[in-house]
Amino acid sequence: MLGHADMEARERNFKAIFEDPEFKALLEKTEPNGPLHESIDVSYMRGVDFFPRA
Repeated sequence: MLGHADMEARERNFKAIFEDPEFKALLEKTEPNGPLHESIDVSYMRGVDFFPRA
């Protein structure tokens, strides 16, 4: 589970991850025969008053 301040921050963060040379090298090493996952589920949640954000 990942947390982002807002959707703009989410987009920046994922862009940075997927453009990172170290991350790209790790993908090549760990997924030589294709992705290790079938799908990725994305759920957006928001904070509530009774559960403060860290």
